[in-house]
Amino acid sequence: PVARAAAEGLGLHPMGLSDLLDDPDAQPIDGLDPRLHGRYFRDPPEFFTFLHGGDDGLHYGLWFDTPERCTGVCRTYANDGIALAPPAGSPLGVVHDAAHEALMQGGAAERVWALRLLRDACADDTPAPPTGARWETLDGAGALAPGDPPPPRSHHEAEAHHAARQAEDLSPLTTAALAACAAGDPTPALLLGRDLHWLGRPEAAPLLGAAYTALGRPALAGIAAAHHAARELPSVGVLRLPQGVGR
Repeated sequence: PVARAAAEGLGLHPMGLSDLLDDPDAQPIDGLDPRLHGRYFRDPPEFFTFLHGGDDGLHYGLWFDTPERCTGVCRTYANDGIALAPPAGSPLGVVHDAAHEALMQGGAAERVWALRLLRDACADDTPAPPTGARWETLDGAGALAPGDPPPPRSHHEAEAHHAARQAEDLSPLTTAALAACAAGDPTPALLLGRDLHWLGRPEAAPLLGAAYTALGRPALAGIAAAHHAARELPSVGVLRLPQGVGR
């Protein structure tokens, strides 16, 4: 209880996938797709929220480059669009690090004791699985896709790349990416789709569907389709949960 209270004091509480641990048979409200539960507007299809982190809509998600294996953990803010970092670490590691950072700030002896209990309870020395070479994406998490990723873009190249994806008419880019996907190379469609998803563009939906299907990731294709069909929901709380569960 002391460690749990310390976590709550840091704004950490389970949500999203974690809610299903409390009620595996929870049903969605209003006929919504249950895969939308805990999925914020910018969250990439590979991101599955399991923990709320406090201010500015901070939330943490398990990251699945492929549906068969969790690559690590990412975090993102729902309210300010700060880019993610490539997936790494574990759920326990997230809580351990948050407690450790809070400990570095000091405070009353009772608070320090509680944070130490939380930190020690979440110690995790399991190494993160290797992620392999990742292609750059605007969301910052990168993508696992066929081919050899080029070197990181320079600042000027990154600005030009970002501007191209914000063009009013994206049909030349989307047409070329879909044609490449149909010809056997899904990487351009995946990268463009992920970028446009992060930017809130509806053109992302067909690109992601085509890319995930071609890559043999139908679960991610289904999530992308469900998300783009209902991206403007007023709440990410889609499941009917017992009182006191989920926020």
